[in-house]
Amino acid sequence: RTFIASTAADFPMYFIASGNLSFSDFFWKNIQDGLSVGRAFQDARNVTGYFFQIPQDRLPLIDDNGNGIANERTDGRETLQHRIGAGIRLANNRPALGNVSGEMIADGGEPVILWVDAATAGIAERVWSVITPPSAAVYTASDAAPVAVELMYNEAEERYEGSYDDFPHYGTYRVAMFAEDRENNISLAKETTIFQPAGPDVYEEDNLSHQAGLLVINAPPQQRNFHEPGDEDRIKFYGLAGAVYTIRLSNLEEHADFLIDLHDTRGNLVKSGSVTAQEGKLEWYWECDEDGLYQLRLEHQDTNGVGANTGYDLQIYRPVGPFSGFIKGSVTDRTSGSVISGARIRTNANASAISRPNGRYLMIQEPGNFTMTVEAEGYEPLSVPVTLSDMGTTVTDLALTPEAPPQPPQPPEPIDSVPSATITFPPSDIVPMSLGGAASFIASVTGGDPPLSYLWDFDGAAENSTLLNADIIRFGNLGTFTVTFTVTDADGDTDSDTITLTVTYADEDTKPNVEILSPSTDITITAGQSVDFAAEIQDGNAPFSYVWDFTGVVEGVDVLSPG
Repeated sequence: RTFIASTAADFPMYFIASGNLSFSDFFWKNIQDGLSVGRAFQDARNVTGYFFQIPQDRLPLIDDNGNGIANERTDGRETLQHRIGAGIRLANNRPALGNVSGEMIADGGEPVILWVDAATAGIAERVWSVITPPSAAVYTASDAAPVAVELMYNEAEERYEGSYDDFPHYGTYRVAMFAEDRENNISLAKETTIFQPAGPDVYEEDNLSHQAGLLVINAPPQQRNFHEPGDEDRIKFYGLAGAVYTIRLSNLEEHADFLIDLHDTRGNLVKSGSVTAQEGKLEWYWECDEDGLYQLRLEHQDTNGVGANTGYDLQIYRPVGPFSGFIKGSVTDRTSGSVISGARIRTNANASAISRPNGRYLMIQEPGNFTMTVEAEGYEPLSVPVTLSDMGTTVTDLALTPEAPPQPPQPPEPIDSVPSATITFPPSDIVPMSLGGAASFIASVTGGDPPLSYLWDFDGAAENSTLLNADIIRFGNLGTFTVTFTVTDADGDTDSDTITLTVTYADEDTKPNVEILSPSTDITITAGQSVDFAAEIQDGNAPFSYVWDFTGVVEGVDVLSPG
Protein backbone atom coordinates (compact mmCIF):
# COMPACT_ATOMS: atom_id res chain seq x y z
CA ARG A 1 0.00 0.00 0.00
CA THR A 2 1.32 3.44 -0.99
CA PHE A 3 0.32 6.85 0.37
CA ILE A 4 0.88 10.01 -1.71
CA ALA A 5 -0.01 13.61 -0.82
CA SER A 6 0.58 16.84 -2.72
CA THR A 7 1.95 18.61 0.39
CA ALA A 8 2.31 18.26 4.15
CA ALA A 9 -0.80 18.11 6.32
CA ASP A 10 -0.31 21.59 7.76
CA PHE A 11 -0.06 23.34 4.37
CA PRO A 12 -2.76 23.96 1.75
CA MET A 13 -2.50 22.27 -1.61
CA TYR A 14 -0.93 24.60 -4.16
CA PHE A 15 -2.71 25.53 -7.37
CA ILE A 16 -0.86 28.01 -9.54
CA ALA A 17 -1.27 29.47 -12.99
CA SER A 18 -4.98 30.22 -12.51
CA GLY A 19 -5.54 26.80 -11.02
CA ASN A 20 -4.27 24.96 -14.10
CA LEU A 21 -0.99 23.76 -12.64
CA SER A 22 -0.58 21.55 -9.59
CA PHE A 23 1.16 18.43 -8.40
CA SER A 24 -1.92 16.35 -9.28
CA ASP A 25 -1.94 17.63 -12.86
CA PHE A 26 1.59 16.39 -13.46
CA PHE A 27 1.22 13.19 -11.46
CA TRP A 28 -1.94 11.91 -13.14
CA LYS A 29 -0.80 12.98 -16.59
CA ASN A 30 2.36 10.92 -16.04
CA ILE A 31 0.26 7.96 -14.89
CA GLN A 32 -1.88 8.34 -18.01
CA ASP A 33 1.27 8.30 -20.12
CA GLY A 34 2.24 4.95 -18.60
CA LEU A 35 4.96 6.02 -16.14
CA SER A 36 5.38 4.01 -12.96
CA VAL A 37 3.89 5.45 -9.80
CA GLY A 38 7.38 6.19 -8.48
CA ARG A 39 8.53 7.94 -11.68
CA ALA A 40 5.26 9.88 -11.93
CA PHE A 41 5.69 11.06 -8.35
CA GLN A 42 9.34 12.06 -8.83
CA ASP A 43 8.57 13.98 -12.01
CA ALA A 44 5.59 15.85 -10.52
CA ARG A 45 7.53 16.62 -7.33
CA ASN A 46 10.51 17.97 -9.27
CA VAL A 47 8.29 20.33 -11.25
CA THR A 48 6.22 21.68 -8.37
CA GLY A 49 9.11 21.63 -5.90
CA TYR A 50 10.74 24.49 -7.71
CA PHE A 51 8.24 26.89 -6.18
CA PHE A 52 9.11 26.28 -2.53
CA GLN A 53 12.02 27.96 -0.82
CA ILE A 54 12.68 25.02 1.56
CA PRO A 55 11.84 21.98 -0.59
CA GLN A 56 11.63 19.26 2.04
CA ASP A 57 9.34 21.42 4.13
CA ARG A 58 6.55 21.72 1.58
CA LEU A 59 7.20 19.11 -1.10
CA PRO A 60 4.71 16.36 -1.98
CA LEU A 61 4.93 13.27 0.22
CA ILE A 62 5.24 9.56 -0.53
CA ASP A 63 5.31 6.56 1.81
CA ASP A 64 5.65 3.18 0.09
CA ASN A 65 7.64 1.24 2.71
CA GLY A 66 4.69 0.86 5.05
CA ASN A 67 6.04 2.54 8.19
CA GLY A 68 3.80 5.60 8.09
CA ILE A 69 6.69 8.08 7.69
CA ALA A 70 6.86 9.96 4.40
CA ASN A 71 9.84 11.00 2.28
CA GLU A 72 12.46 8.77 3.84
CA ARG A 73 15.45 7.93 1.68
CA THR A 74 13.97 4.51 0.93
CA ASP A 75 10.51 5.87 0.03
CA GLY A 76 9.70 5.78 -3.70
CA ARG A 77 11.87 2.78 -4.59
CA GLU A 78 9.10 0.19 -4.32
CA THR A 79 6.73 2.12 -6.59
CA LEU A 80 9.33 2.54 -9.35
CA GLN A 81 8.24 -0.87 -10.61
CA HIS A 82 4.48 -0.40 -10.25
CA ARG A 83 2.15 1.02 -12.87
CA ILE A 84 -1.55 1.79 -12.79
CA GLY A 85 -3.51 0.26 -15.65
CA ALA A 86 -2.18 -1.91 -18.48
CA GLY A 87 1.38 -0.82 -17.91
CA ILE A 88 1.77 0.39 -21.49
CA ARG A 89 3.98 3.45 -21.68
CA LEU A 90 2.88 5.86 -24.36
CA ALA A 91 5.22 7.89 -26.47
CA ASN A 92 6.30 11.08 -24.72
CA ASN A 93 4.31 13.79 -26.49
CA ARG A 94 5.00 16.36 -23.81
CA PRO A 95 5.95 19.75 -25.27
CA ALA A 96 9.64 20.57 -25.03
CA LEU A 97 10.53 24.23 -24.53
CA GLY A 98 13.33 25.83 -26.45
CA ASN A 99 15.35 28.80 -25.23
CA VAL A 100 13.85 31.15 -22.64
CA SER A 101 14.74 34.64 -21.48
CA GLY A 102 17.91 34.62 -19.38
CA GLU A 103 18.54 36.09 -15.96
CA MET A 104 17.13 39.61 -15.91
CA ILE A 105 17.21 42.75 -13.75
CA ALA A 106 14.11 44.80 -12.97
CA ASP A 107 15.32 48.28 -13.88
CA GLY A 108 13.58 51.50 -12.88
CA GLY A 109 10.04 50.17 -12.85
CA GLU A 110 10.09 49.27 -16.54
CA PRO A 111 8.29 46.01 -17.43
CA VAL A 112 10.46 42.96 -17.84
CA ILE A 113 9.93 41.05 -21.07
CA LEU A 114 9.60 37.30 -20.57
CA TRP A 115 9.90 35.11 -23.65
CA VAL A 116 10.06 31.51 -24.79
CA ASP A 117 11.46 30.43 -28.15
CA ALA A 118 8.77 28.98 -30.41
CA ALA A 119 10.83 25.86 -31.10
CA THR A 120 8.54 23.38 -29.28
CA ALA A 121 7.66 19.75 -29.98
CA GLY A 122 4.18 19.94 -31.34
CA ILE A 123 1.97 22.99 -31.43
CA ALA A 124 1.57 24.85 -28.14
CA GLU A 125 -1.94 25.91 -27.30
CA ARG A 126 -0.75 27.94 -24.37
CA VAL A 127 2.59 29.24 -23.05
CA TRP A 128 2.97 30.96 -19.70
CA SER A 129 5.41 31.77 -16.97
CA VAL A 130 5.06 31.45 -13.21
CA ILE A 131 6.84 34.09 -11.08
CA THR A 132 7.58 33.34 -7.44
CA PRO A 133 8.38 36.51 -5.42
CA PRO A 134 11.12 36.60 -2.76
CA SER A 135 8.42 36.88 -0.11
CA ALA A 136 7.91 33.14 -0.56
CA ALA A 137 10.97 32.82 1.67
CA VAL A 138 9.05 34.44 4.53
CA TYR A 139 7.22 31.76 6.43
CA THR A 140 4.16 33.92 7.09
CA ALA A 141 4.09 36.05 3.94
CA SER A 142 0.60 36.67 2.61
CA ASP A 143 1.85 37.81 -0.78
CA ALA A 144 4.06 34.78 -1.45
CA ALA A 145 1.78 33.02 -3.93
CA PRO A 146 3.29 32.54 -7.38
CA VAL A 147 1.85 34.69 -10.16
CA ALA A 148 1.07 33.41 -13.67
CA VAL A 149 1.89 35.61 -16.69
CA GLU A 150 0.51 34.55 -20.07
CA LEU A 151 2.95 34.63 -23.01
CA MET A 152 1.48 35.41 -26.43
CA TYR A 153 3.01 34.44 -29.76
CA ASN A 154 5.03 37.24 -31.47
CA GLU A 155 5.21 36.27 -35.10
CA ALA A 156 7.91 38.82 -35.91
CA GLU A 157 10.23 37.54 -33.16
CA GLU A 158 9.09 33.91 -33.59
CA ARG A 159 8.63 33.52 -29.87
CA TYR A 160 6.09 33.78 -27.09
CA GLU A 161 6.28 36.99 -25.09
CA GLY A 162 4.77 38.55 -21.97
CA SER A 163 5.64 41.40 -19.64
CA TYR A 164 5.57 41.89 -15.87
CA ASP A 165 6.37 44.94 -13.76
CA ASP A 166 5.28 44.18 -10.19
CA PHE A 167 8.57 43.92 -8.30
CA PRO A 168 7.98 45.76 -5.01
CA HIS A 169 10.67 44.02 -2.98
CA TYR A 170 14.40 43.75 -3.21
CA GLY A 171 15.63 40.26 -4.09
CA THR A 172 15.40 37.42 -6.55
CA TYR A 173 12.14 36.55 -8.26
CA ARG A 174 12.21 32.98 -9.61
CA VAL A 175 10.56 32.33 -12.97
CA ALA A 176 9.43 29.01 -14.50
CA MET A 177 8.22 28.74 -18.12
CA PHE A 178 5.61 26.18 -19.23
CA ALA A 179 3.84 25.15 -22.42
CA GLU A 180 0.67 23.11 -22.91
CA ASP A 181 -0.47 21.38 -26.13
CA ARG A 182 -3.92 20.50 -27.47
CA GLU A 183 -3.98 17.26 -25.50
CA ASN A 184 -3.24 19.08 -22.24
CA ASN A 185 0.30 17.77 -22.03
CA ILE A 186 2.37 20.22 -19.98
CA SER A 187 6.08 20.66 -20.50
CA LEU A 188 8.72 20.45 -17.88
CA ALA A 189 9.68 23.85 -16.53
CA LYS A 190 12.44 26.00 -17.96
CA GLU A 191 13.80 28.22 -15.21
CA THR A 192 15.25 31.72 -14.99
CA THR A 193 15.35 34.61 -12.53
CA ILE A 194 14.59 38.32 -12.25
CA PHE A 195 16.58 40.36 -9.75
CA GLN A 196 15.14 43.54 -8.20
CA PRO A 197 18.08 45.66 -6.91
CA ALA A 198 15.93 48.38 -5.27
CA GLY A 199 13.13 48.71 -2.77
CA PRO A 200 12.76 47.30 0.73
CA ASP A 201 13.55 43.68 1.41
CA VAL A 202 10.68 41.39 2.34
CA TYR A 203 11.59 41.44 6.06
CA GLU A 204 10.72 45.10 6.64
CA GLU A 205 9.67 46.71 8.96
CA ASP A 206 12.41 45.58 11.33
CA ASN A 207 14.21 48.75 12.45
CA LEU A 208 13.22 48.44 16.10
CA SER A 209 13.93 45.75 18.63
CA HIS A 210 10.29 44.68 19.00
CA GLN A 211 10.02 44.42 15.19
CA ALA A 212 12.91 41.97 14.87
CA GLY A 213 12.16 39.21 12.39
CA LEU A 214 12.83 35.52 12.86
CA LEU A 215 15.43 33.37 11.20
CA VAL A 216 15.37 29.59 10.81
CA ILE A 217 18.78 28.26 11.80
CA ASN A 218 20.41 26.31 8.92
CA ALA A 219 17.81 27.53 6.41
CA PRO A 220 18.87 29.10 3.09
CA PRO A 221 20.19 32.68 3.40
CA GLN A 222 17.88 35.66 3.72
CA GLN A 223 18.30 38.36 1.05
CA ARG A 224 18.42 41.77 2.75
CA ASN A 225 19.44 45.36 2.02
CA PHE A 226 19.47 48.91 3.42
CA HIS A 227 16.92 50.63 1.23
CA GLU A 228 16.61 54.06 2.90
CA PRO A 229 18.42 56.32 5.41
CA GLY A 230 18.02 55.02 8.94
CA ASP A 231 17.22 51.53 7.77
CA GLU A 232 18.38 48.85 10.20
CA ASP A 233 17.95 45.10 10.08
CA ARG A 234 17.14 43.23 13.29
CA ILE A 235 16.90 39.46 13.48
CA LYS A 236 16.25 37.28 16.52
CA PHE A 237 16.88 33.61 17.14
CA TYR A 238 16.82 31.15 20.03
CA GLY A 239 20.38 30.37 21.13
CA LEU A 240 21.21 27.36 23.30
CA ALA A 241 24.01 27.19 25.86
CA GLY A 242 27.03 25.28 24.56
CA ALA A 243 25.93 25.33 20.93
CA VAL A 244 28.36 26.79 18.38
CA TYR A 245 26.82 29.01 15.71
CA THR A 246 28.24 30.48 12.53
CA ILE A 247 26.76 33.87 11.61
CA ARG A 248 27.53 34.26 7.92
CA LEU A 249 27.21 37.37 5.74
CA SER A 250 27.90 36.81 2.05
CA ASN A 251 27.21 38.15 -1.46
CA LEU A 252 27.92 41.70 -0.30
CA GLU A 253 27.03 44.22 -2.98
CA GLU A 254 29.15 47.21 -3.95
CA HIS A 255 28.00 49.53 -1.15
CA ALA A 256 27.34 46.92 1.51
CA ASP A 257 29.57 48.39 4.24
CA PHE A 258 27.92 47.96 7.58
CA LEU A 259 28.20 47.41 11.32
CA ILE A 260 26.91 44.34 13.09
CA ASP A 261 26.38 43.56 16.75
CA LEU A 262 24.82 40.75 18.77
CA HIS A 263 22.81 41.29 21.97
CA ASP A 264 21.58 38.81 24.57
CA THR A 265 18.11 38.56 26.15
CA ARG A 266 18.86 41.37 28.60
CA GLY A 267 20.10 43.68 25.84
CA ASN A 268 23.78 43.30 26.77
CA LEU A 269 26.28 43.48 23.92
CA VAL A 270 27.76 40.03 23.26
CA LYS A 271 29.78 40.64 20.10
CA SER A 272 30.28 43.43 17.57
CA GLY A 273 32.15 44.02 14.34
CA SER A 274 31.99 45.46 10.85
CA VAL A 275 32.35 44.33 7.26
CA THR A 276 32.94 46.06 3.93
CA ALA A 277 32.00 45.14 0.40
CA GLN A 278 35.69 44.85 -0.42
CA GLU A 279 36.06 42.11 2.20
CA GLY A 280 33.23 40.27 0.52
CA LYS A 281 31.96 38.28 3.48
CA LEU A 282 31.95 37.93 7.25
CA GLU A 283 31.81 34.76 9.34
CA TRP A 284 31.47 34.79 13.09
CA TYR A 285 32.04 31.61 15.05
CA TRP A 286 30.28 32.05 18.36
CA GLU A 287 29.65 29.69 21.28
CA CYS A 288 26.45 30.55 23.12
CA ASP A 289 26.88 30.99 26.90
CA GLU A 290 23.27 30.62 28.01
CA ASP A 291 19.85 29.76 26.67
CA GLY A 292 17.90 32.79 25.51
CA LEU A 293 16.60 34.96 22.71
CA TYR A 294 19.46 36.72 20.91
CA GLN A 295 19.18 39.61 18.49
CA LEU A 296 21.41 40.68 15.61
CA ARG A 297 21.43 44.34 14.63
CA LEU A 298 22.92 45.53 11.34
CA GLU A 299 23.23 49.11 10.11
CA HIS A 300 25.07 50.81 7.25
CA GLN A 301 28.35 52.49 8.19
CA ASP A 302 27.26 55.60 6.25
CA THR A 303 23.68 56.59 7.01
CA ASN A 304 23.58 58.34 3.62
CA GLY A 305 25.10 55.41 1.76
CA VAL A 306 21.90 53.44 1.45
CA GLY A 307 19.71 52.34 -1.42
CA ALA A 308 20.97 50.48 -4.47
CA ASN A 309 23.84 48.00 -4.18
CA THR A 310 23.60 47.60 -0.38
CA GLY A 311 22.30 44.06 -0.42
CA TYR A 312 23.70 41.02 1.36
CA ASP A 313 22.78 37.46 2.31
CA LEU A 314 22.41 36.44 5.97
CA GLN A 315 22.49 32.93 7.37
CA ILE A 316 22.95 31.42 10.82
CA TYR A 317 24.31 27.92 10.77
CA ARG A 318 25.12 25.25 13.33
CA PRO A 319 26.73 21.89 12.56
CA VAL A 320 24.20 19.15 11.85
CA GLY A 321 24.56 15.57 10.75
CA PRO A 322 23.83 14.25 7.24
CA PHE A 323 20.32 13.65 5.88
CA SER A 324 18.80 16.39 8.01
CA GLY A 325 15.06 16.91 7.95
CA PHE A 326 12.40 19.17 9.36
CA ILE A 327 10.46 19.30 12.62
CA LYS A 328 7.59 21.72 12.37
CA GLY A 329 4.09 22.43 13.58
CA SER A 330 2.09 24.99 15.47
CA VAL A 331 1.96 26.14 19.10
CA THR A 332 -1.49 26.85 20.53
CA ASP A 333 -3.30 27.49 23.78
CA ARG A 334 -4.79 24.20 24.96
CA THR A 335 -7.80 25.97 26.48
CA SER A 336 -8.76 28.54 23.83
CA GLY A 337 -7.05 27.12 20.74
CA SER A 338 -5.49 30.51 19.95
CA VAL A 339 -2.00 30.59 18.48
CA ILE A 340 1.00 31.39 20.67
CA SER A 341 3.70 33.66 19.24
CA GLY A 342 7.22 33.80 20.63
CA ALA A 343 7.25 30.31 22.16
CA ARG A 344 10.75 28.87 22.54
CA ILE A 345 11.14 25.35 21.13
CA ARG A 346 14.23 23.14 21.39
CA THR A 347 15.38 19.53 21.13
CA ASN A 348 17.98 17.80 23.27
CA ALA A 349 20.20 17.77 20.16
CA ASN A 350 20.53 21.59 20.10
CA ALA A 351 17.98 22.38 17.42
CA SER A 352 15.90 25.43 18.33
CA ALA A 353 13.17 27.68 16.99
CA ILE A 354 10.76 30.48 17.91
CA SER A 355 7.07 30.32 17.01
CA ARG A 356 6.00 33.02 14.58
CA PRO A 357 3.01 35.37 14.88
CA ASN A 358 0.83 32.67 13.29
CA GLY A 359 2.00 30.14 15.90
CA ARG A 360 4.04 28.05 13.45
CA TYR A 361 7.60 26.93 14.03
CA LEU A 362 10.25 25.18 11.94
CA MET A 363 13.51 23.47 12.94
CA ILE A 364 16.16 21.77 10.83
CA GLN A 365 17.48 18.70 12.65
CA GLU A 366 19.54 15.60 11.89
CA PRO A 367 17.50 12.36 12.03
CA GLY A 368 16.97 10.44 15.27
CA ASN A 369 14.82 10.20 18.37
CA PHE A 370 14.67 13.32 20.50
CA THR A 371 12.88 15.07 23.32
CA MET A 372 11.39 18.40 22.30
CA THR A 373 10.62 21.06 24.91
CA VAL A 374 8.57 24.21 24.47
CA GLU A 375 8.26 27.17 26.83
CA ALA A 376 6.19 30.33 26.60
CA GLU A 377 5.40 33.13 29.01
CA GLY A 378 2.25 32.38 30.99
CA TYR A 379 2.21 28.67 30.13
CA GLU A 380 3.43 25.47 31.72
CA PRO A 381 6.51 23.96 29.98
CA LEU A 382 5.81 20.95 27.76
CA SER A 383 8.14 18.11 26.72
CA VAL A 384 7.23 15.54 24.06
CA PRO A 385 9.13 12.77 22.25
CA VAL A 386 9.74 13.25 18.53
CA THR A 387 11.21 11.02 15.82
CA LEU A 388 12.72 12.34 12.59
CA SER A 389 13.64 10.08 9.68
CA ASP A 390 16.41 10.65 7.15
CA MET A 391 15.59 13.79 5.16
CA GLY A 392 12.04 13.51 6.51
CA THR A 393 9.50 15.93 7.91
CA THR A 394 7.84 15.43 11.29
CA VAL A 395 4.81 17.53 12.14
CA THR A 396 4.34 18.00 15.89
CA ASP A 397 1.67 20.40 17.07
CA LEU A 398 2.12 21.64 20.62
CA ALA A 399 -0.79 22.63 22.87
CA LEU A 400 0.31 24.46 26.01
CA THR A 401 -1.60 24.64 29.28
CA PRO A 402 -1.97 28.14 30.75
CA GLU A 403 -0.42 28.63 34.15
CA ALA A 404 -2.85 29.12 37.00
CA PRO A 405 -3.32 32.86 37.60
CA PRO A 406 -1.44 34.12 40.64
CA GLN A 407 -3.58 34.29 43.74
CA PRO A 408 -3.93 37.69 45.41
CA PRO A 409 -2.00 37.92 48.65
CA GLN A 410 -4.05 36.70 51.56
CA PRO A 411 -4.20 38.74 54.75
CA PRO A 412 -2.30 37.08 57.58
CA GLU A 413 -4.28 34.95 59.93
CA PRO A 414 -5.28 37.10 62.92
CA ILE A 415 -3.43 36.28 66.11
CA ASP A 416 -5.85 35.46 68.92
CA SER A 417 -4.77 37.73 71.78
CA VAL A 418 -5.83 36.25 75.13
CA PRO A 419 -6.53 38.75 77.97
CA SER A 420 -4.69 38.64 81.30
CA ALA A 421 -6.30 40.04 84.52
CA THR A 422 -4.56 41.12 87.74
CA ILE A 423 -6.09 42.66 90.90
CA THR A 424 -3.66 45.41 91.84
CA PHE A 425 -5.62 46.84 94.81
CA PRO A 426 -6.14 45.71 97.51
CA PRO A 427 -2.64 44.26 97.18
CA SER A 428 -2.90 41.40 99.74
CA ASP A 429 -4.72 38.12 99.37
CA ILE A 430 -6.58 38.31 102.73
CA VAL A 431 -8.23 41.69 103.29
CA PRO A 432 -10.01 42.56 106.59
CA MET A 433 -13.07 44.78 106.28
CA SER A 434 -15.49 46.16 108.87
CA LEU A 435 -19.18 45.66 108.41
CA GLY A 436 -20.62 48.68 106.63
CA GLY A 437 -17.21 49.80 105.54
CA ALA A 438 -16.28 50.66 101.96
CA ALA A 439 -13.22 50.20 99.78
CA SER A 440 -12.02 50.63 96.18
CA PHE A 441 -10.95 47.72 93.96
CA ILE A 442 -8.51 48.31 91.09
CA ALA A 443 -7.40 45.87 88.37
CA SER A 444 -5.07 45.91 85.39
CA VAL A 445 -5.65 44.09 82.07
CA THR A 446 -3.23 43.26 79.26
CA GLY A 447 -3.94 41.66 75.85
CA GLY A 448 -7.29 40.50 74.58
CA ASP A 449 -9.25 41.41 71.45
CA PRO A 450 -11.37 44.51 72.07
CA PRO A 451 -13.94 45.36 73.12
CA LEU A 452 -13.32 44.06 76.63
CA SER A 453 -15.90 43.60 79.40
CA TYR A 454 -15.26 43.37 83.14
CA LEU A 455 -16.93 41.85 86.20
CA TRP A 456 -16.14 42.21 89.88
CA ASP A 457 -17.88 39.39 91.77
CA PHE A 458 -17.87 40.00 95.53
CA ASP A 459 -19.32 36.62 96.40
CA GLY A 460 -22.38 38.17 98.12
CA ALA A 461 -20.41 40.55 100.35
CA ALA A 462 -21.43 43.51 98.16
CA GLU A 463 -23.11 44.27 94.86
CA ASN A 464 -21.13 43.21 91.77
CA SER A 465 -19.56 45.83 89.48
CA THR A 466 -18.86 45.89 85.72
CA LEU A 467 -16.22 48.61 85.88
CA LEU A 468 -12.53 48.09 85.44
CA ASN A 469 -11.93 49.92 88.72
CA ALA A 470 -14.79 49.44 91.22
CA ASP A 471 -15.09 52.43 93.58
CA ILE A 472 -16.88 52.72 96.96
CA ILE A 473 -17.87 49.13 97.33
CA ARG A 474 -19.73 48.98 100.69
CA PHE A 475 -19.93 45.64 102.52
CA GLY A 476 -23.15 44.81 104.37
CA ASN A 477 -22.68 41.08 105.10
CA LEU A 478 -20.45 39.37 107.61
CA GLY A 479 -18.18 36.50 106.62
CA THR A 480 -15.27 35.47 104.47
CA PHE A 481 -15.74 36.03 100.77
CA THR A 482 -13.79 35.37 97.56
CA VAL A 483 -13.58 38.46 95.40
CA THR A 484 -13.11 37.59 91.70
CA PHE A 485 -12.22 39.97 88.88
CA THR A 486 -12.89 38.61 85.37
CA VAL A 487 -12.13 40.12 81.94
CA THR A 488 -13.76 38.84 78.73
CA ASP A 489 -12.66 39.86 75.18
CA ALA A 490 -14.53 39.93 71.85
CA ASP A 491 -13.62 36.30 71.07
CA GLY A 492 -14.98 35.09 74.39
CA ASP A 493 -11.54 34.50 75.89
CA THR A 494 -11.49 35.15 79.67
CA ASP A 495 -9.06 35.46 82.56
CA SER A 496 -9.65 35.98 86.30
CA ASP A 497 -7.83 36.95 89.45
CA THR A 498 -9.06 36.53 93.05
CA ILE A 499 -8.48 37.76 96.58
CA THR A 500 -10.09 36.76 99.92
CA LEU A 501 -12.10 39.31 101.88
CA THR A 502 -13.20 39.00 105.57
CA VAL A 503 -15.98 41.27 106.89
CA THR A 504 -16.30 41.57 110.69
CA TYR A 505 -17.83 43.80 113.35
CA ALA A 506 -15.68 46.65 114.51
CA ASP A 507 -14.40 45.59 118.02
CA GLU A 508 -14.00 49.12 119.37
CA ASP A 509 -14.34 52.68 118.46
CA THR A 510 -11.20 53.18 116.39
CA LYS A 511 -9.91 56.04 114.43
CA PRO A 512 -9.78 55.48 110.73
CA ASN A 513 -6.33 55.45 109.13
CA VAL A 514 -6.11 56.85 105.61
CA GLU A 515 -3.37 56.08 103.07
CA ILE A 516 -3.11 57.74 99.70
CA LEU A 517 -2.22 54.97 97.25
CA SER A 518 -2.01 57.05 94.08
CA PRO A 519 0.06 59.01 93.57
CA SER A 520 2.39 57.10 95.86
CA THR A 521 4.80 60.05 96.34
CA ASP A 522 4.88 63.80 95.91
CA ILE A 523 4.84 64.75 92.23
CA THR A 524 5.13 67.87 90.10
CA ILE A 525 2.80 68.35 87.13
CA THR A 526 2.25 70.98 84.48
CA ALA A 527 -0.93 72.94 83.97
CA GLY A 528 -3.61 70.85 82.29
CA GLN A 529 -2.04 67.51 83.16
CA SER A 530 -4.26 64.92 84.89
CA VAL A 531 -3.43 62.59 87.78
CA ASP A 532 -5.27 59.52 89.14
CA PHE A 533 -6.06 59.66 92.87
CA ALA A 534 -6.88 56.60 95.02
CA ALA A 535 -6.94 56.05 98.80
CA GLU A 536 -7.35 53.21 101.31
CA ILE A 537 -9.04 53.29 104.79
CA GLN A 538 -7.96 51.03 107.60
CA ASP A 539 -9.78 50.77 110.93
CA GLY A 540 -12.43 53.30 111.92
CA ASN A 541 -16.15 52.68 112.27
CA ALA A 542 -18.35 52.62 109.22
CA PRO A 543 -20.06 54.28 107.61
CA PHE A 544 -17.39 56.66 106.29
CA SER A 545 -17.54 59.94 104.48
CA TYR A 546 -14.74 61.29 102.33
CA VAL A 547 -13.36 64.51 101.02
CA TRP A 548 -10.33 65.25 98.83
CA ASP A 549 -9.07 68.80 99.43
CA PHE A 550 -6.92 70.18 96.60
CA THR A 551 -6.34 73.53 98.40
CA GLY A 552 -8.31 75.46 95.86
CA VAL A 553 -6.52 74.23 92.76
CA VAL A 554 -9.60 72.22 91.80
CA GLU A 555 -12.86 71.57 93.56
CA GLY A 556 -12.91 68.98 96.34
CA VAL A 557 -14.18 65.42 95.69
CA ASP A 558 -16.24 63.29 98.10
CA VAL A 559 -15.39 59.77 96.86
CA LEU A 560 -12.74 57.43 98.15
CA SER A 561 -10.83 57.05 94.90
CA PRO A 562 -11.82 59.75 92.41
CA GLY A 563 -9.47 58.50 89.69
